Amino acid sequence: MATLAPAAKMRRVLEFLIGLRDDRVLAALWTHGFTERDRVQGWELLRALGMTQSVAPPIATASPALDALDEWRGHWLRVARASLARDYPQVLASVFAGLNKPNQPSLSVVGVFVQHLEKLERAKDAASRGAIAKLQKRGLTSERVQEAKRLVDNALHPARVEMPDPELRRIAIRKTENELWDYYLEWGQIARAVIKDERLLALLGYRSGNADEQSTREPAEPLADEARQARKQRRR
Repeated sequence: MATLAPAAKMRRVLEFLIGLRDDRVLAALWTHGFTERDRVQGWELLRALGMTQSVAPPIATASPALDALDEWRGHWLRVARASLARDYPQVLASVFAGLNKPNQPSLSVVGVFVQHLEKLERAKDAASRGAIAKLQKRGLTSERVQEAKRLVDNALHPARVEMPDPELRRIAIRKTENELWDYYLEWGQIARAVIKDERLLALLGYRSGNADEQSTREPAEPLADEARQARKQRRR
């Protein structure tokens, strides 16, 4: 007997559940204890297996914290440079000292830039005070500086991503798969026993001559074999 992959089992169960939308199929199963709760359970089991993650998700190479630093740098360093260039060129030189080298990472650039701004805020001379006032007027407030410090800290101390244990994941998937397949086998065997119309069985996914169906059908029970043999004897 062929072994079906989880995806193939899900397709079989899906077809079975869609077939249950036919009132004639439901009427046949209701007389053998099938309820609306059983139908809902089938969809719940199918969804549970469908939501499992069989392959470990790839670890992202990009860092959201570094991306945020790049964005902060591209916005506020340009604003600061433009704001200071005309009225406070000497302050501009001190604030951007060491930050004009090519290919500098945003982590170091923003960190140094914030240090220079904090040093500028502590200065008492008129030029420094005027430069700080203008930067704040342009939107580079203490809140924006604190934001930059948080971004630097997040980049230096990224949150650890806890990956689920692969073996525990495999066990959970097998459990969910088995629950779904047991449901399908139970009600599928009952459906084949009580429904005689091949058109209704086809709605549930049971078609004569279907190679996939033959490969996954449960072994026939002895009583069923005896019944077939008796019918053959009567026809002779």
